[in-house]
Amino acid sequence: MLKIRNLHGALVVLALGAVLALATWYAPVRILVWLAYGLAWLLLLAGPRPVFELALSRGTSGSDAAQLARLTHLPRFVWIALWLGGTLGALTLGTAWMLPGILPSIG
Repeated sequence: MLKIRNLHGALVVLALGAVLALATWYAPVRILVWLAYGLAWLLLLAGPRPVFELALSRGTSGSDAAQLARLTHLPRFVWIALWLGGTLGALTLGTAWMLPGILPSIG
């Protein structure tokens, strides 16, 4: 909560926390399972978007990729490629675990 920059973001976090707390106390197990799957898919599918946005942006001298490029002397696109590989790898692994039979078995 200390790092949230605006009132809208704070309200969303508080509301989501309240809904999740109420669900864990009062919802039946089958609803909790659907809620857990929904949140997992939301996080998996939302992961690559900010990396794509960073890759397509220009003039981001304050971005993490730009700062790491200055510190390590590796180009900015190398860091973006590593992050994109990580998010797409997590999406692939999560899909394999949550939808068995769709992708070849991993683990």
